[in-house]
Amino acid sequence: MDMIARLFGIRLVILLLAALLLAACQSPAGLPPVQPETSAPAPTAGQADAGELFAELADEIFRYHVTSDTLTLHFKIADPENYSIDDIAPTLGRVDAESSNEYNLQVLSWLDTLRAFPYYELSENDRITYDVLLWYLGDSAAYRGFDHYGDMLFPTTGIQAILPILMVEYAFRKEKDIISYLGLLSDLGRYFGDIVTYQQEKSAAGLFMADRALDSVIEQCEALIEDEDGHFVVATFDSKIDALDFLTDEQKADYKAENLAAVHAHFFPAYQLLIDGLEELRGTGQNEDGLYYFPNGKEYYALAMKSESESEKSADEIKNIAFAQFEADMDAFFALLGGGGDFAEELASLSIDTSEPTSIMEQLRQDMLADFPPLPDVNYEVKKVEPSMEGRLSPAFFLIPPIDLLTENVIYFDPTDSMFDDGTMFFSTMAHEGFPGHLYQTVYSGLSELDNVRHIFNAPAYSEGWATLAELYSFDYLGLNPETAELLKLEKLLDLGLSAILDIMVHYEGWTITEAGEFLGGFGYDDPDLVDDFYQYIIAHPAIYLKYYLGYIGMAELRGKIEAERGDAFSSVDFHDKILSFGPAPFSVLEKYLLGA
Repeated sequence: MDMIARLFGIRLVILLLAALLLAACQSPAGLPPVQPETSAPAPTAGQADAGELFAELADEIFRYHVTSDTLTLHFKIADPENYSIDDIAPTLGRVDAESSNEYNLQVLSWLDTLRAFPYYELSENDRITYDVLLWYLGDSAAYRGFDHYGDMLFPTTGIQAILPILMVEYAFRKEKDIISYLGLLSDLGRYFGDIVTYQQEKSAAGLFMADRALDSVIEQCEALIEDEDGHFVVATFDSKIDALDFLTDEQKADYKAENLAAVHAHFFPAYQLLIDGLEELRGTGQNEDGLYYFPNGKEYYALAMKSESESEKSADEIKNIAFAQFEADMDAFFALLGGGGDFAEELASLSIDTSEPTSIMEQLRQDMLADFPPLPDVNYEVKKVEPSMEGRLSPAFFLIPPIDLLTENVIYFDPTDSMFDDGTMFFSTMAHEGFPGHLYQTVYSGLSELDNVRHIFNAPAYSEGWATLAELYSFDYLGLNPETAELLKLEKLLDLGLSAILDIMVHYEGWTITEAGEFLGGFGYDDPDLVDDFYQYIIAHPAIYLKYYLGYIGMAELRGKIEAERGDAFSSVDFHDKILSFGPAPFSVLEKYLLGA
C-alpha cells in the first residue's frame, strides 16, 4: 500500500490508554434508534401527565440499574436514602444465562414502552432523555444471540483487575458501608464461581480465550494473592477504619479483625478458585486471532464498531471514516514536517517534571481557561497503583465519582509504564484523565443536573472522544511554538488512527499476525516482539481503540458543523460548555439538539 510506504520510519508511540469508567452500564452496540413520527402534534393539556409518566419510567430504569449490585449502588450514589432507595443485601451481582435473559427481556419491555410514548407531549428535556434512552436501549437489544461473545476477564481492564481497586476506594461514609463491604468479601467466592461457569459455557460454545490471553489473566490473579501477610486490601482497610470518627477504638479493632479474617477466608480463596477454574480450560480456546474467526464473530464486531463509535453508520462506513481521517492526518503531518521547523531541537529542550502530578493538574486547570469554561473547586487525588498491579493495568485511569458527590475524584497511574518516560506523554495523560478531560467532563456535566437515568449508561465515544480532544488541547499548554504543538497533536492522532485501523482489520477483516506485522512494518515497527505484543493486546481487547479515535472524529465533525453554522460568532468556550452541559449522548442526538441551538 502506498499509504504504508509513505509512513516508513515515523515515530508513533502505541498508547495503551484506557480510562476505566467504573460503576457504569456496559453499553454494547445496536439497533438504530426508531425515531418518532415527524408530524408533531401541538402539545396537549395532557402534557403534565405525559411528563409524569415518563419520569416514572426513567426512574424505574435508573433504579433497576443502580440496585443491580452493591458496587454499582455504592459508586454511583453516595447517599441512596436521598433517592428513596433502600439498602440491598450485599452482592457483587449475577453472571449467568438466566439473569442475562431477564435483562434482555426487560430492555425489550422498556423499548416497547418508549416507542408507544406520546413523544411530542414531552418537554424538550424529557425528549432529550427519551432519545438517549432509545439509542442505548436499542443498542443493548442488538446483542441478543451473542450472550457468550462478551467477557469480563481482560488482561488489563477485566473485573479481576478492577475489583481490588474498587475495594481500596470503597468509601466508609457510614457504619453500614463497612458491613456491606465485608458482605461483598463474603460474596466473592460465589461471584468468581459464576464467572468460572460463564467461562466454561464460553469454552463449550467455542468462544473461550486463547492461552496467551489466559496466561495474562492468571498471572494477574496470582500477583494479587502473593502477599497474604501484608496485602494492600488489608492495609488500606485498616487506614480507612483508623480515620473514622464515628467508631470507638473497640469497634475499630473488631472491624479490622473481621476484615483480616474475611480476606483470608474469602478474598484469597476466591482468586485461587478463579485461577484453578481457568487453568482447567487451558487449551480449549482454539482461536488465536481476531473475532473474525469465531462463528458470527464478524457480525458481533460490527455491532461493537457501532457501539464504541456511538454511530448509526454501517461497519464499512465506520471503517472508511477511520481510514479517511488517518490519511488526512498523515498528509497534514508530512506537510508540517516539510515546512522546515526545527521540531526535534525544541522538543529535546522541553523539560517536564513528572514527580509532582498535582502540579501538572493545576497548571492544566489554569491554562485550559483560554478554551474551556471554568469549573468550581473540586477535590482530587492522583495516586500510584499498588506495586503488585504495576504493569498489569491501563497506564492511567479515572474513577467516576457518585452523582451526588462530585467533589471527590481519584486518578490512578502506573509510574513504571514506559510511556511515561516521555514527559509530554505524562502531561497529556493528566489532561486526558483530569483537566480538561474525564474529571472535568464528569463534574461539569454532573453539575448540569441531568436526569438521573442519564448517568447509568456508559457513553464510550462521547467520553473518550472528549478526553482525546482534551489531550490534544494540552499540547497547546506546553509553551511550544504552535507548529510544534500541532505536530504533537497530529502524531497523537496518527498513533490512535494506526491502532484503531489495525483493530478493525484484525477483528472485522480477519488480518492475522502476518498481515498485522506487514502493516506495522510500514510504519517502522519491525521488532517482532513489539508487533506480537501489540497484536496480542488487540486480540485480548476487541474494539478498545475505537472509542478514542472514532469518538474524537465525532467530536471534531460536530464542532466543524457548529463552527460553519455560527461563523465569526463561534466560540470554543461556548462550544465546550454546550457539549458538557448537554451531557453524554450518541452523536446523532447531540447533533439533533445542538445544531441550530
